[in-house]
Amino acid sequence: MASKEYRCARCHTKFAPKEDEERCPSCGAEAGLEPVKDGLPPAMKLFGVLIGGAFVATVAGIVLAVAG
Repeated sequence: MASKEYRCARCHTKFAPKEDEERCPSCGAEAGLEPVKDGLPPAMKLFGVLIGGAFVATVAGIVLAVAG
């Protein structure tokens, strides 16, 4: 468990707990410790693709309107 990192919901401190102790070193809270997640959620990735596609389509439309 020492390799996982947690974030305190009370004071938002990011820390790696010691072997037997699962409490925030800053405020001492024992409840509300959330594991830190790595990476982006899939919904955010899909939204980024949607926004990127809309940007490319807008630029392509402008270029075609000016050239044509």
